[in-house]
Amino acid sequence: MNSIPDIAAAFGLIPDSISEMSGGHINRTYHIVCGSDGYVLQLIDSDVFGDAVLLEENTARVCDACERHGVRVPQYMGYVRDGCTARLSRFIPSEGAPEPERAAYAYGSFLRAVETIAPLRCTIDGFHEIDRSYETLDREVYRIYTGAYENMAHAPRRNIHGDAKLGNIIASEPYTVADLDTVMYSYAAIDYGDILRTSCTDDTDGTGVITDRFTAAAGLAQDEIRSLPYGAVFVTAELLLRYMDALRGRGSLIRTDNALERTVQLRRQLEMFVNAL
Repeated sequence: MNSIPDIAAAFGLIPDSISEMSGGHINRTYHIVCGSDGYVLQLIDSDVFGDAVLLEENTARVCDACERHGVRVPQYMGYVRDGCTARLSRFIPSEGAPEPERAAYAYGSFLRAVETIAPLRCTIDGFHEIDRSYETLDREVYRIYTGAYENMAHAPRRNIHGDAKLGNIIASEPYTVADLDTVMYSYAAIDYGDILRTSCTDDTDGTGVITDRFTAAAGLAQDEIRSLPYGAVFVTAELLLRYMDALRGRGSLIRTDNALERTVQLRRQLEMFVNAL
């Protein structure tokens, strides 16, 4: 693979500084400074995103829909394919940690915007679908995971973000919905679940306002609203099973640096969301 300065040069950039950005599990992301201008350079993990053309097409369609509906997303400046697929966008500074209620509204607005385009093809095979290989990891967690999915599936599918955690919101003005690689045709409850999972780590006291802001912005139907609590259970159980799978040396979606600690946290969260049903 070419060096980061070489890849930046392919975009016509001569960096003054390059620093890797943390927070993602899949792609490698770098903050590049050239004089007074900042950029974000991402190296797409081809082992996870095998179809870079589909990824680019999805992103273009989503960005167009969001622009038409006044939802702020990163504006991608181009792709380079030379030994790897790299993508460049302008750096958007954050004004601090995102507020969960405002993040919920931003993600709901995103759902309303992408509802206007045809169903998006998933860029990761089987993402947010039941993985039967997880059954042997922990049968009780697997039972909760599949049961939550069955309850979500009573609602209609729609285009969603697919990774709607707080970490994918940039607290700009207005808020920016970032990381569009996992946009897909699935259930609104999955995005709601990721918002809750990353907002309510110790208690569920703030869920009422989050729910109201998300549902109002997205314009959800009643059957979708009824499915939302199962989304929090599903995505938490799913992530717990992915960490358990990674600890066995399988799976490519999780970095295992703090996997043991995360499994303890996720078990506690899962119990909290199940008790709230």
